[in-house]
Amino acid sequence: MKILLVDNYDSFTYNMVGCLQRLGLTDIDIHRNDQLDFNTLCQYEAVLLSPGPSLPQESGQLLDLFQHLAPHQSVLGICLGHQALIQHCGGSLRHLATPRHGYQTRLTLVSSDSLFAGMEANPLVGLYHSWTADEGKWPDSLKLLARSLDGDIMAIRHNQRNWYGVQFHPESYMTPDGVQLFRNFLIPSLQRPKRFVYLRPASETKPYKCMQVRSTSGTR
Repeated sequence: MKILLVDNYDSFTYNMVGCLQRLGLTDIDIHRNDQLDFNTLCQYEAVLLSPGPSLPQESGQLLDLFQHLAPHQSVLGICLGHQALIQHCGGSLRHLATPRHGYQTRLTLVSSDSLFAGMEANPLVGLYHSWTADEGKWPDSLKLLARSLDGDIMAIRHNQRNWYGVQFHPESYMTPDGVQLFRNFLIPSLQRPKRFVYLRPASETKPYKCMQVRSTSGTR
């Protein structure tokens, strides 16, 4: 499996790499959010979006990335990456009255999802954020999966694509089941063998797209 890890200028990015390596996943390209080459995205089965110190609209090409992704590509956004997914889908953020920096809480799972398979019923997670999803403008394309004990949105999934966002930090020691969450997200992608090629659009201003190449021999 080939993975793109978008580094939003955050030291936790390399904690994420450590989690992936514990799963035996080492084919990882790390690119900062202002150094992305959208023309090469199709080579990746999964895209991980790291935490970061600012807001999505202040984070290089982060928001632009989503329109260049193909339907088969899985996405997991963490903290800032989670917030970027919400904004891309039409949602908004609100500033917390009390920032949650280095704070541990338990999740309340509100929808059953394989992302939390094999984890505690109310898993402990680590938080480090001062912005959160604003439910006053919630996109129809996103499904709510989990909340914090304070009621803030902690996990989401896109209704049509294998795109996830988590506000907490699975790469942190404060999230004991964090590696299991990465496993749950990535292993299904390994079990969906597909071959794709890029189709260059007639206009260079339009996003690149992928087309599946179907095997005629019964193997892929």
